[in-house]
Amino acid sequence: MGRTRAGVRLGADRPEDWRGPPAPVRAPPGKLKHRKKGGHANGSVKEVLEKWSIDRSQLLIGHRFASGAHSRLFHGIYKDQPVAVKFTRQPDNQEDAELAAQLEKQFSTEVTTLARLNHPNVIKLVGAWSSRPAFCVITEFLSGGSLGAFLHKLDHKALPLDKIISISLDIARGMAYIHSQGVVHRDVKPDNIIFDEEFSAKIVDFGIACEEEYCDPLANDTGTFRWMAPEMMKHKAYGRKVDVYSFGLILWEMFSGTVPYEELNPFQAALAVFDKNVRPPIPTSCPAPVRLLIEQCWASHPEKRPDFCQIVQILEKFKTVLDRDGTLDNMPSSICQETHGHKNWLAHWVQKLKHSHIMSSVVTRHHSVSSPFQTVLIR
Repeated sequence: MGRTRAGVRLGADRPEDWRGPPAPVRAPPGKLKHRKKGGHANGSVKEVLEKWSIDRSQLLIGHRFASGAHSRLFHGIYKDQPVAVKFTRQPDNQEDAELAAQLEKQFSTEVTTLARLNHPNVIKLVGAWSSRPAFCVITEFLSGGSLGAFLHKLDHKALPLDKIISISLDIARGMAYIHSQGVVHRDVKPDNIIFDEEFSAKIVDFGIACEEEYCDPLANDTGTFRWMAPEMMKHKAYGRKVDVYSFGLILWEMFSGTVPYEELNPFQAALAVFDKNVRPPIPTSCPAPVRLLIEQCWASHPEKRPDFCQIVQILEKFKTVLDRDGTLDNMPSSICQETHGHKNWLAHWVQKLKHSHIMSSVVTRHHSVSSPFQTVLIR
């Protein structure tokens, strides 16, 4: 997979004859005709594109800064604001109809998903248009680069603990919100975590996301092997916990400064997880409470992994203790289990209120603010 920036999938990097826009150039004005698509949980693709259409006379396209097999990513300015402009082009070869359909599906998925998400730790959609064989997605521009590139520069050195907790909290809060909206990302990895100018982490690349109730275990366009949960590899039924598994590996990477299973190619890494239930060794520098959290996140059985709303609570406790003591060494590792107990207590509390008017107002309020506790309240 190629590098990703500002919420787009770039594919495997390889040279190709791709006819993209020159740089710089002003995009021509005018409306585009959209092809009819099937329904979506939050409206058809056509409806979303109509809502998120832009005034292309206001779009200035600059220099390319990333590329992949079928996509090119450009700096841009839209209404005086910096944006990232991704153009994806379907192959000209009529024999590649399957690939063409897959690229269109990824465009449709990304646009319809981003159109319904609004959170500080999720990339923001600015606009989109479709004109086969080309598709365009415009997002906010994030200037800080990817977590993957940042970790690569460390060369097997760990990030400072306070940075690890801060970045992890950003990711966990974003993922708790995404899951509260019924969406499974399915490709959580360092290259899909991008920093803004204030070093706040945002989750990007929703091209293979899915509605949790419609996740297809037989789909062949899901995830990246090194970060893929074993149930996805085995084409078993799965849900949001596949993202938790991937998060555990990201947390591990920030302590190790390297990719998981570095000595193996992607297929060998997948086979090690699939066949032998292998996990990378956790560095001795990792505090015991964080080690336990990592192990819980990448547990073989999805039901044993915590939800992201729980992970946020755990990481907030880590941050409180770290800010106060400067270390987590004196913190009991049982705190993770205690948070599982907290979930049981919260569920019991909700059960007691379910016949009251208070319960009704709580559910309504949590739906409206998209709280990370929403998944606990409505289960």
